[in-house]
Amino acid sequence: IKDFGHDRQDIYELFSSKSLKLNPYVLASERMKLKKPNKAIKFDYSFGNLYDEYCKQNAIDTKTLNLNKILADYKEDIKIVEEKNKIKGKHILSVLNIETQYGTNVGDYNLISTYLSLIKYKPKKKEFAIKELSEIIKWAKKEDIPLNKLDSIPCSRMGCFGVGQVLPSTANAYNLDKYEIWDIKSTIYFISKYLADHNGAKNSEYAIWNYNKSNKYVKDVRRI
Repeated sequence: IKDFGHDRQDIYELFSSKSLKLNPYVLASERMKLKKPNKAIKFDYSFGNLYDEYCKQNAIDTKTLNLNKILADYKEDIKIVEEKNKIKGKHILSVLNIETQYGTNVGDYNLISTYLSLIKYKPKKKEFAIKELSEIIKWAKKEDIPLNKLDSIPCSRMGCFGVGQVLPSTANAYNLDKYEIWDIKSTIYFISKYLADHNGAKNSEYAIWNYNKSNKYVKDVRRI
């Protein structure tokens, strides 16, 4: 990580969180064991949860988030991005649904612990994980988030976070700040822009594939 231009103090602070722990369940073979009693993955709330903090500050009740509410609250925004970027609104909503069920499930893993676990248990992902750790440091410093609080961010098993489940490098590339990353309206605009940037107006399948790099994902988004 130091090779990416970060000073030693940044790295010490990043790894000073008491919540850090290696998690073998980043491996598919280990995740199969979750079906067994007492093996369920659970986000470690004892050190905080930045998504919960955002929801409390903005009086958001995640239990009420569903397709009907999204359509009621953001119908005009969806129309705007459809006209501007020529991306189908149903594809945007499908991505939101698959990624986090409209913000009701933003992940069961802790962010920094997940990248450390990928380095430990998935050697082929080591270079990717180190790069994304560097990106999350850049993002956090830009957003004035203490580096030792980053493990309090819930994420997927591959380190994607936010309502749209983005990598830290993507959050930086699209200038998503610490509020927009959790905000549904901002995420609608981001998803539309991302799909448009990947030729979504002419080739929706290719654009959707780029969002998740999965053929099954493309089928699911287009089917819903």
